[in-house]
Amino acid sequence: MAYFNLLSGSVASTFVIGILVYLLVICIRFYVNFERKKKFFDNLPGYSVAEKHWLTGHISLYVKNNSIDLEELQSLVKRFPKLFRIWFGFFRPSIQLVHPDTIKIMLKTSEPKPLGIGGNYRPALPWLGEGLLLAGGAKWARSRRLLTPAFHFEILKPYQTIYNSCTDKLLGLIDTYAETGESFELFQLISNCTLDIILQCAFSYQTDCQKDRDHHPYCRAISNVANMVATRNRNVLYFIDFIWNMSKPGRSFNKDCDYIHGVADEVIESRKQVLAAGKQEKKKYLDFLDILLSAKDETGIGLSPTDIRAEVDTFMFEGSYLFS
Repeated sequence: MAYFNLLSGSVASTFVIGILVYLLVICIRFYVNFERKKKFFDNLPGYSVAEKHWLTGHISLYVKNNSIDLEELQSLVKRFPKLFRIWFGFFRPSIQLVHPDTIKIMLKTSEPKPLGIGGNYRPALPWLGEGLLLAGGAKWARSRRLLTPAFHFEILKPYQTIYNSCTDKLLGLIDTYAETGESFELFQLISNCTLDIILQCAFSYQTDCQKDRDHHPYCRAISNVANMVATRNRNVLYFIDFIWNMSKPGRSFNKDCDYIHGVADEVIESRKQVLAAGKQEKKKYLDFLDILLSAKDETGIGLSPTDIRAEVDTFMFEGSYLFS
Protein backbone atom coordinates (compact mmCIF):
# COMPACT_ATOMS: atom_id res chain seq x y z
CA MET A 1 0.00 0.00 0.00
CA ALA A 2 2.83 2.37 0.90
CA TYR A 3 4.53 1.55 -2.42
CA PHE A 4 1.27 2.23 -4.28
CA ASN A 5 0.82 5.59 -2.53
CA LEU A 6 4.42 6.50 -3.32
CA LEU A 7 3.94 5.54 -6.97
CA SER A 8 0.69 7.53 -7.19
CA GLY A 9 2.38 10.55 -5.64
CA SER A 10 5.26 10.24 -8.09
CA VAL A 11 2.90 10.08 -11.08
CA ALA A 12 0.92 13.05 -9.80
CA SER A 13 4.11 15.05 -9.25
CA THR A 14 5.35 14.20 -12.74
CA PHE A 15 2.00 15.22 -14.21
CA VAL A 16 2.02 18.57 -12.40
CA ILE A 17 5.63 19.22 -13.42
CA GLY A 18 4.71 18.38 -17.02
CA ILE A 19 1.86 20.90 -16.98
CA LEU A 20 4.09 23.59 -15.46
CA VAL A 21 6.79 22.97 -18.06
CA TYR A 22 4.16 23.13 -20.83
CA LEU A 23 2.80 26.43 -19.50
CA LEU A 24 6.32 27.79 -19.16
CA VAL A 25 7.06 26.92 -22.79
CA ILE A 26 3.85 28.67 -23.88
CA CYS A 27 4.74 31.77 -21.85
CA ILE A 28 8.26 31.88 -23.26
CA ARG A 29 6.96 31.45 -26.80
CA PHE A 30 4.39 34.19 -26.25
CA TYR A 31 7.03 36.52 -24.82
CA VAL A 32 9.44 35.94 -27.71
CA ASN A 33 6.71 36.49 -30.32
CA PHE A 34 5.46 39.56 -28.49
CA GLU A 35 8.94 41.12 -28.29
CA ARG A 36 9.46 40.44 -32.00
CA LYS A 37 6.13 42.03 -32.84
CA LYS A 38 6.74 44.93 -30.47
CA LYS A 39 10.13 45.70 -32.05
CA PHE A 40 8.62 45.66 -35.53
CA PHE A 41 5.66 47.94 -34.72
CA ASP A 42 7.70 50.35 -32.59
CA ASN A 43 9.87 51.05 -35.64
CA LEU A 44 6.84 52.20 -37.66
CA PRO A 45 5.88 55.91 -37.77
CA GLY A 46 3.57 57.03 -34.98
CA TYR A 47 3.62 58.00 -31.33
CA SER A 48 7.02 57.58 -29.72
CA VAL A 49 7.78 54.67 -27.42
CA ALA A 50 8.28 57.15 -24.57
CA GLU A 51 4.65 58.30 -24.91
CA LYS A 52 3.29 54.76 -24.47
CA HIS A 53 1.70 53.88 -21.13
CA TRP A 54 2.76 50.44 -19.89
CA LEU A 55 -0.87 49.19 -19.74
CA THR A 56 -3.10 51.36 -21.95
CA GLY A 57 -0.59 52.26 -24.65
CA HIS A 58 -1.52 55.48 -26.49
CA ILE A 59 -5.27 55.39 -25.77
CA SER A 60 -5.15 58.40 -23.44
CA LEU A 61 -3.50 60.48 -26.20
CA TYR A 62 -5.77 59.38 -29.03
CA VAL A 63 -9.13 58.99 -27.27
CA LYS A 64 -10.84 61.73 -25.28
CA ASN A 65 -14.28 61.44 -23.63
CA ASN A 66 -14.67 57.89 -25.01
CA SER A 67 -14.26 59.02 -28.65
CA ILE A 68 -11.40 59.77 -31.01
CA ASP A 69 -9.90 63.23 -30.52
CA LEU A 70 -10.34 64.78 -33.99
CA GLU A 71 -7.76 67.49 -33.42
CA GLU A 72 -5.23 64.87 -32.37
CA LEU A 73 -6.17 62.76 -35.42
CA GLN A 74 -5.61 65.74 -37.74
CA SER A 75 -2.24 66.36 -36.12
CA LEU A 76 -1.20 62.73 -36.65
CA VAL A 77 -2.29 62.79 -40.31
CA LYS A 78 -0.15 65.89 -40.92
CA ARG A 79 2.85 64.32 -39.18
CA PHE A 80 2.47 60.93 -40.87
CA PRO A 81 0.80 61.36 -44.30
CA LYS A 82 1.09 57.70 -45.34
CA LEU A 83 0.24 55.73 -42.17
CA PHE A 84 0.80 55.78 -38.44
CA ARG A 85 0.92 53.28 -35.60
CA ILE A 86 -0.98 53.42 -32.30
CA TRP A 87 -0.83 51.01 -29.36
CA PHE A 88 -4.30 50.26 -27.97
CA GLY A 89 -3.22 48.57 -24.78
CA PHE A 90 0.20 47.11 -24.01
CA PHE A 91 0.00 44.26 -26.55
CA ARG A 92 -2.27 45.54 -29.32
CA PRO A 93 -0.82 47.77 -32.04
CA SER A 94 -3.08 49.33 -34.67
CA ILE A 95 -2.00 50.69 -38.05
CA GLN A 96 -4.07 53.63 -39.32
CA LEU A 97 -3.86 54.03 -43.10
CA VAL A 98 -4.05 57.59 -44.40
CA HIS A 99 -2.93 57.87 -48.03
CA PRO A 100 -4.81 56.29 -50.99
CA ASP A 101 -1.66 54.40 -52.01
CA THR A 102 -1.52 52.54 -48.69
CA ILE A 103 -5.29 52.09 -48.44
CA LYS A 104 -5.42 50.62 -51.96
CA ILE A 105 -2.99 47.86 -51.00
CA MET A 106 -5.13 46.88 -48.01
CA LEU A 107 -8.43 46.94 -49.92
CA LYS A 108 -7.07 44.50 -52.52
CA THR A 109 -5.71 41.95 -50.08
CA SER A 110 -7.54 38.83 -48.95
CA GLU A 111 -5.31 38.36 -45.91
CA PRO A 112 -7.20 37.23 -42.77
CA LYS A 113 -8.42 40.01 -40.49
CA PRO A 114 -7.02 40.23 -36.92
CA LEU A 115 -9.69 38.21 -35.11
CA GLY A 116 -7.52 36.89 -32.27
CA ILE A 117 -7.58 38.23 -28.71
CA GLY A 118 -7.00 41.97 -28.91
CA GLY A 119 -7.64 42.10 -32.67
CA ASN A 120 -9.43 45.24 -33.86
CA TYR A 121 -12.14 43.28 -35.64
CA ARG A 122 -12.74 40.61 -33.01
CA PRO A 123 -15.39 42.56 -31.00
CA ALA A 124 -17.59 42.85 -34.10
CA LEU A 125 -17.46 39.14 -35.01
CA PRO A 126 -20.51 38.01 -32.94
CA TRP A 127 -22.55 40.73 -34.65
CA LEU A 128 -21.28 40.80 -38.24
CA GLY A 129 -20.09 37.21 -38.66
CA GLU A 130 -17.73 36.43 -41.53
CA GLY A 131 -19.14 38.93 -43.97
CA LEU A 132 -17.09 40.85 -46.50
CA LEU A 133 -15.58 43.06 -43.80
CA LEU A 134 -14.28 40.28 -41.52
CA ALA A 135 -13.76 37.30 -43.84
CA GLY A 136 -10.33 36.45 -45.22
CA GLY A 137 -8.71 34.19 -47.78
CA ALA A 138 -10.85 32.12 -50.12
CA LYS A 139 -14.07 32.99 -48.29
CA TRP A 140 -13.44 36.71 -48.73
CA ALA A 141 -12.54 36.25 -52.42
CA ARG A 142 -15.72 34.24 -53.09
CA SER A 143 -17.97 36.71 -51.28
CA ARG A 144 -16.37 39.65 -53.07
CA ARG A 145 -16.89 37.93 -56.44
CA LEU A 146 -20.55 37.17 -55.68
CA LEU A 147 -21.28 40.67 -54.40
CA THR A 148 -19.55 42.60 -57.19
CA PRO A 149 -22.67 42.60 -59.46
CA ALA A 150 -24.60 44.34 -56.66
CA PHE A 151 -22.51 47.47 -57.27
CA HIS A 152 -22.97 47.66 -61.02
CA PHE A 153 -24.05 51.10 -62.19
CA GLU A 154 -27.39 49.83 -63.51
CA ILE A 155 -28.14 48.22 -60.14
CA LEU A 156 -27.20 51.32 -58.14
CA LYS A 157 -28.97 53.81 -60.42
CA PRO A 158 -32.53 53.14 -59.13
CA TYR A 159 -31.31 53.78 -55.58
CA GLN A 160 -30.97 57.46 -56.46
CA THR A 161 -34.65 57.99 -55.65
CA ILE A 162 -34.05 56.63 -52.14
CA TYR A 163 -30.94 58.78 -51.71
CA ASN A 164 -32.87 61.91 -52.69
CA SER A 165 -35.88 61.12 -50.50
CA CYS A 166 -33.74 60.43 -47.42
CA THR A 167 -31.59 63.50 -48.06
CA ASP A 168 -34.70 65.67 -48.27
CA LYS A 169 -35.68 64.44 -44.81
CA LEU A 170 -32.18 65.21 -43.53
CA LEU A 171 -32.24 68.75 -44.93
CA GLY A 172 -35.67 69.32 -43.41
CA LEU A 173 -34.37 68.31 -39.98
CA ILE A 174 -31.29 70.51 -40.38
CA ASP A 175 -33.51 73.47 -41.28
CA THR A 176 -35.59 72.86 -38.17
CA TYR A 177 -32.49 72.88 -35.95
CA ALA A 178 -31.00 75.86 -37.80
CA GLU A 179 -34.09 77.96 -37.10
CA THR A 180 -33.39 77.74 -33.37
CA GLY A 181 -30.03 79.48 -33.85
CA GLU A 182 -28.38 76.98 -31.49
CA SER A 183 -25.61 74.47 -32.18
CA PHE A 184 -26.58 70.82 -32.73
CA GLU A 185 -24.93 67.44 -33.31
CA LEU A 186 -24.62 67.08 -37.11
CA PHE A 187 -22.87 63.71 -37.14
CA GLN A 188 -25.83 61.90 -35.57
CA LEU A 189 -28.24 63.39 -38.11
CA ILE A 190 -26.05 62.26 -41.02
CA SER A 191 -25.60 58.83 -39.43
CA ASN A 192 -29.39 58.51 -39.10
CA CYS A 193 -29.78 59.46 -42.75
CA THR A 194 -27.26 56.87 -43.96
CA LEU A 195 -28.93 54.21 -41.79
CA ASP A 196 -32.28 55.12 -43.37
CA ILE A 197 -30.75 54.77 -46.84
CA ILE A 198 -29.05 51.45 -46.16
CA LEU A 199 -32.15 49.95 -44.51
CA GLN A 200 -34.20 50.70 -47.61
CA CYS A 201 -31.52 49.72 -50.11
CA ALA A 202 -30.50 46.54 -48.28
CA PHE A 203 -33.92 44.98 -47.77
CA SER A 204 -36.64 47.61 -48.34
CA TYR A 205 -37.02 48.17 -44.60
CA GLN A 206 -39.00 51.33 -43.78
CA THR A 207 -38.46 53.13 -40.46
CA ASP A 208 -38.62 56.63 -38.98
CA CYS A 209 -35.01 56.42 -37.82
CA GLN A 210 -34.19 59.94 -39.00
CA LYS A 211 -36.80 61.50 -36.74
CA ASP A 212 -36.26 59.26 -33.74
CA ARG A 213 -33.57 56.63 -34.15
CA ASP A 214 -33.88 55.51 -30.53
CA HIS A 215 -37.60 54.84 -30.87
CA HIS A 216 -37.41 51.93 -33.33
CA PRO A 217 -36.07 48.77 -31.58
CA TYR A 218 -34.01 47.60 -34.57
CA CYS A 219 -32.35 50.99 -35.06
CA ARG A 220 -31.74 51.25 -31.33
CA ALA A 221 -30.10 47.81 -31.30
CA ILE A 222 -27.87 48.74 -34.27
CA SER A 223 -26.71 51.86 -32.44
CA ASN A 224 -26.09 49.98 -29.20
CA VAL A 225 -23.98 47.16 -30.68
CA ALA A 226 -21.88 49.61 -32.74
CA ASN A 227 -21.19 51.66 -29.61
CA MET A 228 -20.39 48.53 -27.62
CA VAL A 229 -17.85 47.40 -30.25
CA ALA A 230 -16.06 50.72 -29.78
CA THR A 231 -16.33 50.38 -25.98
CA ARG A 232 -14.77 46.92 -26.01
CA ASN A 233 -11.94 48.06 -28.27
CA ARG A 234 -10.96 50.75 -25.76
CA ASN A 235 -10.85 48.62 -22.62
CA VAL A 236 -8.00 46.17 -22.21
CA LEU A 237 -9.93 43.96 -19.76
CA TYR A 238 -12.78 43.57 -22.26
CA PHE A 239 -10.40 41.90 -24.73
CA ILE A 240 -10.95 38.70 -22.74
CA ASP A 241 -14.20 37.04 -23.87
CA PHE A 242 -15.14 35.74 -20.41
CA ILE A 243 -14.86 39.15 -18.79
CA TRP A 244 -16.71 40.84 -21.65
CA ASN A 245 -19.58 38.34 -21.66
CA MET A 246 -20.00 38.66 -17.89
CA SER A 247 -19.97 42.46 -17.95
CA LYS A 248 -23.10 44.61 -18.20
CA PRO A 249 -22.20 46.08 -21.63
CA GLY A 250 -21.26 42.58 -22.85
CA ARG A 251 -24.61 41.12 -21.86
CA SER A 252 -26.41 44.06 -23.47
CA PHE A 253 -24.32 43.57 -26.63
CA ASN A 254 -25.14 39.85 -26.88
CA LYS A 255 -28.85 40.51 -26.30
CA ASP A 256 -28.97 43.14 -29.06
CA CYS A 257 -27.01 40.88 -31.42
CA ASP A 258 -29.58 38.12 -30.94
CA TYR A 259 -32.37 40.58 -31.69
CA ILE A 260 -30.66 41.95 -34.83
CA HIS A 261 -29.99 38.44 -36.13
CA GLY A 262 -33.59 37.47 -35.44
CA VAL A 263 -34.93 40.41 -37.47
CA ALA A 264 -32.55 39.69 -40.37
CA ASP A 265 -33.41 35.96 -40.36
CA GLU A 266 -37.12 36.76 -40.39
CA VAL A 267 -36.83 39.17 -43.31
CA ILE A 268 -34.56 36.81 -45.28
CA GLU A 269 -36.84 33.80 -44.74
CA SER A 270 -39.91 35.79 -45.70
CA ARG A 271 -38.28 37.00 -48.93
CA LYS A 272 -37.08 33.46 -49.78
CA GLN A 273 -40.62 32.14 -49.43
CA VAL A 274 -41.93 34.86 -51.73
CA LEU A 275 -39.28 34.09 -54.33
CA ALA A 276 -39.89 30.34 -54.08
CA ALA A 277 -43.62 30.82 -54.63
CA GLY A 278 -42.95 32.97 -57.68
CA LYS A 279 -44.94 35.85 -56.22
CA GLN A 280 -42.20 38.45 -56.03
CA GLU A 281 -43.78 41.85 -55.64
CA LYS A 282 -43.19 44.35 -58.42
CA LYS A 283 -40.65 46.93 -57.32
CA LYS A 284 -38.89 49.74 -59.09
CA TYR A 285 -35.54 48.35 -58.01
CA LEU A 286 -33.82 45.22 -56.70
CA ASP A 287 -32.68 45.66 -53.14
CA PHE A 288 -29.45 44.20 -51.79
CA LEU A 289 -31.26 41.21 -50.29
CA ASP A 290 -32.74 40.25 -53.69
CA ILE A 291 -29.25 40.21 -55.16
CA LEU A 292 -27.80 38.21 -52.26
CA LEU A 293 -30.50 35.56 -52.57
CA SER A 294 -29.99 35.18 -56.32
CA ALA A 295 -26.17 35.29 -56.37
CA LYS A 296 -24.50 32.06 -57.59
CA ASP A 297 -20.88 31.10 -58.06
CA GLU A 298 -19.46 29.22 -61.07
CA THR A 299 -20.68 25.90 -59.61
CA GLY A 300 -24.22 27.20 -59.20
CA ILE A 301 -23.99 27.39 -55.41
CA GLY A 302 -25.25 30.52 -53.69
CA LEU A 303 -24.65 32.05 -50.29
CA SER A 304 -25.78 30.18 -47.19
CA PRO A 305 -28.43 31.76 -44.90
CA THR A 306 -25.67 32.58 -42.40
CA ASP A 307 -23.56 34.19 -45.13
CA ILE A 308 -26.52 36.26 -46.35
CA ARG A 309 -27.26 37.49 -42.84
CA ALA A 310 -23.60 38.34 -42.30
CA GLU A 311 -23.51 40.45 -45.47
CA VAL A 312 -26.76 42.25 -44.58
CA ASP A 313 -25.48 43.02 -41.06
CA THR A 314 -22.08 44.09 -42.43
CA PHE A 315 -23.51 46.58 -44.89
CA MET A 316 -25.93 47.84 -42.28
CA PHE A 317 -22.95 48.69 -40.08
CA GLU A 318 -20.77 50.10 -42.86
CA GLY A 319 -23.63 52.12 -44.32
CA SER A 320 -24.76 53.72 -41.08
CA TYR A 321 -21.37 54.27 -39.39
CA LEU A 322 -18.29 53.91 -41.57
CA PHE A 323 -19.65 56.01 -44.45
CA SER A 324 -21.02 58.74 -42.22
